[in-house]
Amino acid sequence: MRVTHPSAALVAWGNAWLTGHVGLDEAADVVERLGGPHVVAGIPDQPGETPLRGGLAALRVAGLSALRLALPAPGDPLGLT
Repeated sequence: MRVTHPSAALVAWGNAWLTGHVGLDEAADVVERLGGPHVVAGIPDQPGETPLRGGLAALRVAGLSALRLALPAPGDPLGLT
């Protein structure tokens, strides 16, 4: 899988991990190779930020089943929530 933007890579590789096609370490390594270290915020029962691997694992335990990428039309951020 060849994805060059970190956000798209997170969605593609994160979904591959969530469906069991790749391991968490492989997915996180690809994302961080493209965009550097990542942190996850907004995890239920975890204040602050968590490194990518721990954050994804915690979100999966909390019920995460898929990642989606929302991109606005140029000049129109409406629709992003």
